[in-house]
Amino acid sequence: MGIMQRQAIADVIYNLGLGNYNKSTLKLRVVQSNRISAATDIKKWNKDGGNVLKGLTIRRNKEAELSLT
Repeated sequence: MGIMQRQAIADVIYNLGLGNYNKSTLKLRVVQSNRISAATDIKKWNKDGGNVLKGLTIRRNKEAELSLT
Protein backbone atom coordinates (compact mmCIF):
# COMPACT_ATOMS: atom_id res chain seq x y z
CA MET A 1 0.00 0.00 0.00
CA GLY A 2 1.40 3.36 -1.02
CA ILE A 3 1.60 6.49 1.07
CA MET A 4 -1.40 8.16 -0.58
CA GLN A 5 -3.48 5.04 0.01
CA ARG A 6 -2.45 4.91 3.67
CA GLN A 7 -3.23 8.59 4.13
CA ALA A 8 -6.68 8.22 2.58
CA ILE A 9 -7.50 5.19 4.74
CA ALA A 10 -6.14 6.89 7.87
CA ASP A 11 -8.30 9.95 7.20
CA VAL A 12 -11.40 7.79 6.80
CA ILE A 13 -10.59 5.83 9.98
CA TYR A 14 -10.11 9.07 11.92
CA ASN A 15 -13.48 10.34 10.73
CA LEU A 16 -15.37 7.08 11.27
CA GLY A 17 -13.83 6.34 14.62
CA LEU A 18 -11.85 3.21 15.36
CA GLY A 19 -14.87 1.33 16.72
CA ASN A 20 -16.91 1.84 13.54
CA TYR A 21 -13.92 1.02 11.36
CA ASN A 22 -13.13 -2.18 13.26
CA LYS A 23 -16.58 -3.62 12.59
CA SER A 24 -16.83 -2.41 8.99
CA THR A 25 -16.43 -4.24 5.71
CA LEU A 26 -13.98 -1.47 4.80
CA LYS A 27 -11.50 -2.90 7.31
CA LEU A 28 -11.94 -6.36 5.81
CA ARG A 29 -11.24 -4.98 2.32
CA VAL A 30 -8.14 -3.12 3.54
CA VAL A 31 -6.80 -6.23 5.30
CA GLN A 32 -7.43 -8.24 2.13
CA SER A 33 -5.62 -5.56 0.08
CA ASN A 34 -8.73 -5.35 -2.09
CA ARG A 35 -8.23 -1.75 -3.16
CA ILE A 36 -11.19 -1.46 -5.52
CA SER A 37 -13.69 -2.83 -3.01
CA ALA A 38 -12.16 -0.69 -0.26
CA ALA A 39 -12.62 2.42 -2.43
CA THR A 40 -16.25 1.43 -3.00
CA ASP A 41 -16.76 0.95 0.74
CA ILE A 42 -15.22 4.35 1.52
CA LYS A 43 -17.94 5.98 -0.58
CA LYS A 44 -20.65 4.35 1.56
CA TRP A 45 -19.67 6.45 4.60
CA ASN A 46 -21.33 9.64 3.34
CA LYS A 47 -24.27 9.86 5.73
CA ASP A 48 -25.09 11.48 9.04
CA GLY A 49 -28.18 10.26 10.81
CA GLY A 50 -29.15 8.32 7.69
CA ASN A 51 -29.09 11.44 5.51
CA VAL A 52 -26.66 11.71 2.60
CA LEU A 53 -24.53 14.84 2.95
CA LYS A 54 -23.25 16.50 -0.22
CA GLY A 55 -19.99 17.69 1.33
CA LEU A 56 -19.29 14.30 2.86
CA THR A 57 -20.05 12.60 -0.46
CA ILE A 58 -17.49 14.85 -2.17
CA ARG A 59 -14.93 14.14 0.56
CA ARG A 60 -15.44 10.37 0.44
CA ASN A 61 -15.19 10.35 -3.36
CA LYS A 62 -11.83 12.14 -3.12
CA GLU A 63 -10.62 9.75 -0.40
CA ALA A 64 -11.71 6.78 -2.49
CA GLU A 65 -9.83 8.19 -5.48
CA LEU A 66 -6.70 8.74 -3.39
CA SER A 67 -6.92 5.21 -2.00
CA LEU A 68 -6.51 3.90 -5.56
CA THR A 69 -3.40 5.95 -6.40
